[in-house]
Formats: sequence, C-alpha cells, structure tokens
Amino acid sequence: MIQLWEVQQAIYSSLSLDSTFMSMITGLMDRPAQNQAVPYVTIGPATAVASDTLNETGSSETLQLDFWDRDAPVSRVKQIMGRAITVLHRTNPPINGTVAVACNAEYAEVILEEDTMHGVLRVRVETFTS
Repeated sequence: MIQLWEVQQAIYSSLSLDSTFMSMITGLMDRPAQNQAVPYVTIGPATAVASDTLNETGSSETLQLDFWDRDAPVSRVKQIMGRAITVLHRTNPPINGTVAVACNAEYAEVILEEDTMHGVLRVRVETFTS
C-alpha cells in the first residue's frame, strides 16, 4: 500500500529529532513562509510504486528534500545535506502500521541558482505490511 504521507511524517520526525541537524537550519517544512530565513529545508515532491508480494502489501516511496541557502558558500549546503544523509541513510524509520524495511539516500545534487544554493536529496523508503 502506498503511504506517501506516512513516509513524509517519518522522515520529518527523524530529522526534527536530530538536534545537530536542526541547529544547522532555520526550519524544516513542506512550504516556506515568504520571507523564510536561510538556510532551510523543504520536503518536496514524492513518487511511489506499489511492490506487493503474495503475502504482503508494500511500496517504494521516494521523497525529495530541498536545501535552500543564499549568499553562502556551497560547503554550508553540503554540510547540512551530509547531516541529513547521516540521520536517514540505512535506517528503518517508524511508520504507523508498516515495517520500514530500508531508508536510503539515493541521489544528491547541489545547484547554484543565481544567488541561491539549492541542494536536492532524494530518499527512498521501502515499506511492507503483513
């Protein structure tokens, strides 16, 4: 069963409970305020594919995290992304009613957009229910 919202909640919870990660940013949200202070992280687009077996329902959800900073060295965005990877990669975040088999960081990129550093991190979560 596809559970995009539940996966987003688990990723949010894992990151927001990490005091080191939260001390590096001004906020973690799905939509920033108009004048949000930088650096901040948004939980953005997601995709999911059902992966049922004969005995279990499952899915593979990919969630994109976007890291935003302005007028700062690219190293700051990379450090923040690195901490998010440390918190999330190869973990099993708790998801209600589901067993998270694996959470893996599978793609990372940092892009310079005029005066804005934009980091993109895609995290895949494999889930199953009995």
